[in-house]
Amino acid sequence: MMERTVRHWDWFGIGNFTVERREDGATLGRVGFLVWNPATWENGHRVRFEQPYETELGWKLGREAWGRGYATGGGPRLPRLGARRKLGLARLISLIALENTPSIRVAERIGELRARAREQPFPLSGRHLVAR
Repeated sequence: MMERTVRHWDWFGIGNFTVERREDGATLGRVGFLVWNPATWENGHRVRFEQPYETELGWKLGREAWGRGYATGGGPRLPRLGARRKLGLARLISLIALENTPSIRVAERIGELRARAREQPFPLSGRHLVAR
């Protein structure tokens, strides 16, 4: 996993950040970016491809960190750091399982809106696209 993470940073100049609890340094999960090929919906660690691509703002936290504000706190910071402008992105997306209402609420809290995939097929069943 670490090899894929480093490769993603090397290829795209963006990736995931580790979320640590300040009090004891415990690793809680990740917040960051994944790059997706919109023609095949494979992400960057599986295949290298040229632009255009979709960039996902995502979060994955251990169960003990759910509902404690880590995703809501970390998610908005990345766009505020100028990620869209610095990377020349028209938008950021988040891919969220339809039944994952807590993550959908996080996406809505940080200003994302439900959207449909563009013209490309969107074969990630059970997920929807949220765009910022």
